[in-house]
Amino acid sequence: MRSIPKTVPCRMLYDDEGSMLYEKITRMPEYLPYRAESNLLQSHATSIAASIGAESVVIELGCGDCTKTAHLIKALMALPREGPLTFCALDVSAEALRQTRESLRACCSSVEKNSPMRLHCVQAEYVSGVEAIRRTFPDRRLTLLWLGSSAGNFSADEAPDVIRALMAAAGPRSTLLLGVDLWKSKRALQGAYDDVHGTTRQFIVNGMLHTLRALGHACQVLSPGNWDYHVDVNEIDEQVEMYVSSARRIALSTPDVVIQAKERVLMEISRKFTDASLRELATRSGLFLQAQWRSSGFAIQLLSPAVEAFEATWRSTDALMRKVADWRRRPIALRHPYCFYPAHVMAFALLKALPERRPEPLDHTFSRGIDPSVRDPQRCHGHPPVPAQWPGRQEVETYVARARDALRRGLAGAEESAACMALEHELMHQETLCYMLVQQRKQDFLARAEEAGENRSGNAQADKKTPSFLRGQDDDPYLSTSMGLSPGSLRRRFAAKPADEDVYALVPGRKVGDGEVERAARAEAKRRDCVLVSLDNPAPRQVVLGQGSISHGFIWDNELGQTEPIVVKAFKLGRLPVTVAEFHRFVVQRKVLERGCAAWRSALPLSGAAAQRALCSLQGYETAAYWSEEAYAYISSHDWKMPQTWCVDAQGDYYVASTDGVFPLEQVADCPAYVSWEEAQAYCRMTGQGARMLTEAEYEAAWEHAAAQTVERMQLQGKAALPDVQYLDSRGWEWTDTAFKGLPGFKPDPRYPEYSTDFTHGDHMVLKGASPYTPPAIQRHSFRNFYQKMYPAVAAKFRIVFDV
Repeated sequence: MRSIPKTVPCRMLYDDEGSMLYEKITRMPEYLPYRAESNLLQSHATSIAASIGAESVVIELGCGDCTKTAHLIKALMALPREGPLTFCALDVSAEALRQTRESLRACCSSVEKNSPMRLHCVQAEYVSGVEAIRRTFPDRRLTLLWLGSSAGNFSADEAPDVIRALMAAAGPRSTLLLGVDLWKSKRALQGAYDDVHGTTRQFIVNGMLHTLRALGHACQVLSPGNWDYHVDVNEIDEQVEMYVSSARRIALSTPDVVIQAKERVLMEISRKFTDASLRELATRSGLFLQAQWRSSGFAIQLLSPAVEAFEATWRSTDALMRKVADWRRRPIALRHPYCFYPAHVMAFALLKALPERRPEPLDHTFSRGIDPSVRDPQRCHGHPPVPAQWPGRQEVETYVARARDALRRGLAGAEESAACMALEHELMHQETLCYMLVQQRKQDFLARAEEAGENRSGNAQADKKTPSFLRGQDDDPYLSTSMGLSPGSLRRRFAAKPADEDVYALVPGRKVGDGEVERAARAEAKRRDCVLVSLDNPAPRQVVLGQGSISHGFIWDNELGQTEPIVVKAFKLGRLPVTVAEFHRFVVQRKVLERGCAAWRSALPLSGAAAQRALCSLQGYETAAYWSEEAYAYISSHDWKMPQTWCVDAQGDYYVASTDGVFPLEQVADCPAYVSWEEAQAYCRMTGQGARMLTEAEYEAAWEHAAAQTVERMQLQGKAALPDVQYLDSRGWEWTDTAFKGLPGFKPDPRYPEYSTDFTHGDHMVLKGASPYTPPAIQRHSFRNFYQKMYPAVAAKFRIVFDV
């Protein structure tokens, strides 16, 4: 109360009346954080639980009635474990702990009896409570759950101190699961914190009345009607500020403070986070991002001390390598064999994080991989000489163990951003290993098919299970038990539209006259039978690419730098990416004559001899007009007739490979087609009428449009809602039509200058988003991936774009 402006600790908001009002707020459609976080916990419960681990003691700070956390608790209890789950509910409110007991009793009754839970309710302040729990479990791993965007109630300087204190209380072998609300438009935030029902006003004013009562002040100003409520959306500090002011002067004897009439008292701030501010929070807290799960409006992050983050990443790498029987195998000719990668990520980590360490010969051998030209593999960037024979598995494993021990010992003195670079580098190569596994699955399948000959029963039995990328995000997604990777459901969502239906959305880029959008819609519908979606105010949209500079944490050098505002003209784009079934139409070049959800089944020869005949005579890969001269020469000379993850057996049946098997094309027909940039370009030429791919600037405009639309619809509908343009940043990297290069102000990172500069010669294109195999820790909007135009072994999708 002595600061300027006067402030009240946020804990004063949560007396019994305040807790009841807060629960009411969480059920309002305008207030998004509660529902957004609950949706994330429900959708990703299995993946989050796997990342936490079965052996961890789970502590929720400020647990309340635990209704959101119940989703996660059920998933944790379902993990294979030797003993019961230990869950500690920590709260200052006895009433909240009572609600927790009741809620979890109901939750546990629906879980199998062989997975019980031991509940410990601790009434205490956070730090002292965590210290007490650590004394109770001195040798166990602890995971703190700090949900509800409570970290946003502290300033940018206070929040890292709070987290450091919590992690110090938790001690070694501890992690933090942090839920934070993301920055949104001023309009959305104003509506959330100044609702039409006045519930938030009641909550904040009650906090002031509780404070005055606690200070012994008892007079007529304790009436709620004597207070005004003010909400400021501070766009500079990216926070919502909630104030109250009294209609009359108030003199407090304890402490000796006077609140003047109309003087505003700051009751609460609610910071909203961006990638940059989350990175700053983690860095200043001394933590590394281990995994994250996001929606348009909310993020849940698993943060760990450096050693814990590396140990978790190593467990993920080891889990991948256990899937490989022959480490010298090389399923992608443009990459080194499997044995290179576990050693390479460690050699890189030692060279970058511990540059003063005396290197050993294998450090150099494994220091850098290869990305040769697809068209001419003899052309490649600088790299160590390729050994005539790679070290065997035992020698590699010995080197990796030695390197990990060195990094464990040296991490405490390592530069934090260099350690983060090493961590992200290993995570990126986990995705490389996944792509190699995809190709291995395809090669093994074809070998079995050849052995089976005409008797197809052998390969038909091999992959009857549902592929992971078709299952829901909590139906045991690929590697979720070890990596937290969540490919998520593709078929369930994409099947909402016929696989061959072209659906487009209108992104605003210029002012249009009255009725022009409707006339354009009718004309386009007649021409392509597509759907147009317009915004309320289709004004010109400006976007800025790049992060400028950063003061905390780490991102790759090509994410830095920044463009001037770019005016994006109006364009239409596919609501969904091009699907497997749609791309199959290009492969066999047949016209779909019927419509409806199963149209492709009756109109396309997906299987049998008819497919084989179509393959021989009507291939899009044999139509030179669809391809650049250089690309067509390459695919013709290499007998390239379909995407790299596809194959055809002797009977002419098409299959698509993934990390966990090879599946009939019909089973994945509604999923995105993963193709090279040149294949996507050829498909656009086949489509005609000016069809093309997104530019990087257009991607940014579409992404901003989709993110804002998701938030607006969720506020209106009171539940999770999809935007018109879906899956821009998930379900596959999104190809753009922008050549890869540094942004204005780009400077190579002196620790790894060749990371970007070796690939800015025009043959690599920018990709945005993430694939099903991208580890969550490196899924961020600013990430700029890049691959060669002809490189086929990446999970990259595309969607059709038209100029308006």
